Amino acid sequence: EEEERVRAATEEHVLIQFAKQKSCASKLVAFHQGAGVYFWDLRGKTYLDFAAQLFNLQLGHQHPGVVAAITQQAALACYI
Repeated sequence: EEEERVRAATEEHVLIQFAKQKSCASKLVAFHQGAGVYFWDLRGKTYLDFAAQLFNLQLGHQHPGVVAAITQQAALACYI
């Protein structure tokens, strides 16, 4: 299932701020798309985004693989 694949990848590769990594990943909602103040999970449920702060990581400068991944993801949801 796509939702489980996203959770497993998150647990393996994403540092989640202010949380114990293993216990937090199973509770995450896998988001698929966003527009305006809303975003949607993989099941189509709509959420109003009340996030007021940005947490960003430095990934390097213009690596072709990173640029391609950002371009592909930005077509669905730039930030949620």
